[in-house]
Amino acid sequence: MLDSILLPSHKTLLISLLNNWLIAERLTSKDLLTSIKAGKGEAELITSSGNSLTASINQNRNILLTDKNGGKTIILKFDIEQQNGMLFVIDAVLLPDLN
Repeated sequence: MLDSILLPSHKTLLISLLNNWLIAERLTSKDLLTSIKAGKGEAELITSSGNSLTASINQNRNILLTDKNGGKTIILKFDIEQQNGMLFVIDAVLLPDLN
């Protein structure tokens, strides 16, 4: 699937997938933990595509992201500063509802 999604004919799909993961604010791990605590265990993040991700702390004390389809991923690496924002590394791909 990865090879085909990189084809020029699938540019719209690729942009849709990327926007499903982008949060349009500069968010650090400290900011995220503060939001989770303020939300009594959960913080809602809105992606560039308008979808929502729920951040919480799982039983192993990892930050867990859950999408509206029930997909889950753990943040493995935090606060990797980039020129255009902050990068977090996750352990799974969250797919939007493409229907």
